[in-house]
Amino acid sequence: MEKDSKLPLLKPFHPLNQKPRPLAQAEVEHGIRITLIEGVLATAFGLLVGGTFFNALIIKMGADTHSLGFIASLGPLSTLIQLIVPWLRERVYTRRRLLFWLVVPGRLLAWGVILIPTFLPQSWWLPVLLAATLFRSLLSQLDNITYQDWLADLIPIERRSSYWGLRHTLSGPVGIVIPFLVGWILDRWGGFTGFQILYLIALPLMIADILLFLYQDEPPWQAGNRFSLRSQLHTLSLRPFRNYLLFFGLWNLLQGAMTPYTSYLMFKVYQLPYTFISGITVLSTVISTLLYVAWGRVFDRLGVRRVYCLVLPLVALVTGLWGFVDSKNYGLYLILFAMTGAVNAATMVGSFNLLMSVIPSTDRFVFLSMNSIIMGIAGFLAPNIGAYFIDLLSDIRLPLSVFHTPPIRQLFIFGSLGSLVLALTFGKFVKPLPESGERC
Repeated sequence: MEKDSKLPLLKPFHPLNQKPRPLAQAEVEHGIRITLIEGVLATAFGLLVGGTFFNALIIKMGADTHSLGFIASLGPLSTLIQLIVPWLRERVYTRRRLLFWLVVPGRLLAWGVILIPTFLPQSWWLPVLLAATLFRSLLSQLDNITYQDWLADLIPIERRSSYWGLRHTLSGPVGIVIPFLVGWILDRWGGFTGFQILYLIALPLMIADILLFLYQDEPPWQAGNRFSLRSQLHTLSLRPFRNYLLFFGLWNLLQGAMTPYTSYLMFKVYQLPYTFISGITVLSTVISTLLYVAWGRVFDRLGVRRVYCLVLPLVALVTGLWGFVDSKNYGLYLILFAMTGAVNAATMVGSFNLLMSVIPSTDRFVFLSMNSIIMGIAGFLAPNIGAYFIDLLSDIRLPLSVFHTPPIRQLFIFGSLGSLVLALTFGKFVKPLPESGERC
């Protein structure tokens, strides 16, 4: 029976074992509204307990470049466990229940990091942090492909880029307000007190985010082959998908070797004020927010692949700017974060559609699992390679040393050049499946 054209924002919650079923149009719209709210809550929670200021916390706990790189690599490494997600789905039958029991302990462990310096002796901080981060990553990474598969079935293909543009736009004000709040709190309360206040604020947001899973309907998933190791390896026989993995595996290897050390430069090397870092983070978020919907429309009109051919070289060039910042170049930080906001808005809006254009819908789960594994391996290797590359540059003399460029900044210059060369090959590497509807 067709449902009413309008449904309340929050219907009575459903049992977690409710089976997937075809959804009426009103239920699809209701589901999209719920995912938009969830995106805002998840963004707020992530800004308070993760990202740049999470790196500030672990640096305060005593992490050096090697520790920071290794901790950053644990999340990508944990994607290897996604190998079992298709197997889990066949036994749980409902993605909603699977997601709920993955998200709850994952978010609890993310929030529980603040308990380490609060209750444990200092000699235990880094070992316990490593263990907690690994277990949290193992759980939270498991939900990634499950959620992607759910959204691919829920959101009509012609609305996907626009949906992500709207989702990120709604999250934009959160990304503006919270970094200001974080910087003000951390500069006002020293030691770990400021971080404890942030995690206390994050607690109700985490609870509300989790509860939304009880109000969501689940659409039926696309039928496909049963999951097995053979089917996992068979995904590599599809040339567009194989080329996608090769390109973005290398891309993540280069970009991931540099990304964790932006925080190290700001917090450890140049010791910039928290409020200044909050301000430039907000600048980046404002620019991203203003561009999300515009990028979504551009992607829908021109095609994701065509736009990526222009955006990825810009990402490589922006990354290279980190090789020229120091404690006195406040203006360069402003330019850097403004450009980062513009290009990141494009990649965030287009990444979902780009991935969906190279995998068949009938076996989506298996392809998503393989993608997560390959990108996870690259993400695990990258920060550790970056740390050892910094040590290598410290031991050898290069022409750049004449200009007194520290090794950690040389890392960004060389990494950016490699990313730029790779970005220029994107159009040759990544081509969509004909049946995806994506423009070639």
